[in-house]
Amino acid sequence: MTNIIKCTIKKSVSVTKKLAKWTSIGAGIVAGIAVFAYLIWLIREFLEVGYSILASIPWFVWIIIGIPCSIVVYSYLWCYDKQHHGFFTSDVAAGLLFGIVGFIGSGLVGVLVYQMVVSEFLLSVCIFIWVVSSVVGGIFCYFLGYHP
Repeated sequence: MTNIIKCTIKKSVSVTKKLAKWTSIGAGIVAGIAVFAYLIWLIREFLEVGYSILASIPWFVWIIIGIPCSIVVYSYLWCYDKQHHGFFTSDVAAGLLFGIVGFIGSGLVGVLVYQMVVSEFLLSVCIFIWVVSSVVGGIFCYFLGYHP
């Protein structure tokens, strides 16, 4: 009977530690989202100006810039993987998965916070906030999921 009591106490302590850990992580994430939303609110005029500058560039210029940049990044990653065997199959894959999830989730959160906070909805600002919050969230979650 004492083995059951010892086991119960040991398991209760273990579960309490895990619950405290994940609660603190969740609270940190919620606080981070709140700070991020507040920072977006503070720089909303700057975001409008930034978007208007980016929107003035024609779409074909973005393609002309994007294709060579994609080729160079792909080539670099391929060469790096050749020199460091299996690097992208283990740690980086988890980091990229977290990064993609963070990219999508942070974009949604940024847009939803923007819609809740502002009284005058501007599609251009909404798209710019989506991009900015997606990039920041994707980078953050990539490093959260990457464990070398």
